Amino acid sequence: MEQVNNTLIFSPMRSQETWSKTLEYLNLHGELLTEYEDLTWAYRDVGRMIPTTVENFWSGHFFSYSESVDELQVSTNLAFSGFYKQAFVSLRSALELGLMSVYYNLNDDGHNVIQSWLKAETSYDAHTPNSKRIWKILLSNENIKHFDQKYSIQESFKELGFLSDFVHSKGYKHSNYVGKRKSNYQVFESEIFKRWLNAYGKVIKLITTLHMLKYPVSTIRYDWYEKVGFDNPFPVCDPYIVNRLENTIGSLYFNEIARLAERDKETQNLMAYINQMPYLTESEQEEKILQYDKTMIECSNGFEVWKESELKLYASACDEEQLKVAKRIAKLEIWAREQGYYEPKL
Repeated sequence: MEQVNNTLIFSPMRSQETWSKTLEYLNLHGELLTEYEDLTWAYRDVGRMIPTTVENFWSGHFFSYSESVDELQVSTNLAFSGFYKQAFVSLRSALELGLMSVYYNLNDDGHNVIQSWLKAETSYDAHTPNSKRIWKILLSNENIKHFDQKYSIQESFKELGFLSDFVHSKGYKHSNYVGKRKSNYQVFESEIFKRWLNAYGKVIKLITTLHMLKYPVSTIRYDWYEKVGFDNPFPVCDPYIVNRLENTIGSLYFNEIARLAERDKETQNLMAYINQMPYLTESEQEEKILQYDKTMIECSNGFEVWKESELKLYASACDEEQLKVAKRIAKLEIWAREQGYYEPKL
């Protein structure tokens, strides 16, 4: 390994040093760390909007979105390590994949239309669509079309066109020498880091907005628990997630999408269905939790390990909640002994 290190100017040691400098900077500028965390969690919550059914569960319709989440993580790792050019390249990839998530699922047939691309076939349909083709399809959606006419969301996309300059290394400032103090190895630079974080936020705001326009039910604050319990099968967001989404895209955009939700047929049909559902009784809610806990015990390392984790999870809960947990654990212990799930498997 030492021989390999001797050949590297951009070395792992330099990356570790840059990572430490980045963390020091964020500790001194807590508002930037909070901004990064809020953006990151908001986009991970976007996955809650995308419907997953028996028909499409293994289809790959979720792949573009999940890959965009991964690219944002890769971009973060690269930025924190001082590989700023590559961090911007990954942002460009995350942007494209986020757009494609809406593009492929726009007519709720993503489980079919994505297959050629997903399998990397050689047909025309398997080619990654260019931005012109993507926007042509996106604007066929009435919500997106209306929103674009009012707020020119395509302009937000065009403003991020500079990311492609990093992909193609357009000149010195889009190369591995990006920054003011650049040596011939990676170093921390606050200005270029802030530029990356600004672009990170713009990418997330754009692709989050587009997902919400496709799924405007994401603006509805509702106590889903009282109807379906904790394991919500519907593609909806809990109130705290809705709040986070509003903070991410801004109240102006959010309120416009909320107005669209009031006349969106799919949103209103779903809400009509949920509203006519009976409220779960407390015993029904408890039974759903019990069944879930049984699955967790079966699929993990047995009752004893699960119990230890559960007690830690509820250690700071109120007395009433801890009493419920204790009763649940007592029931599950009897069940686990009877079914052979008590002791750890490993």
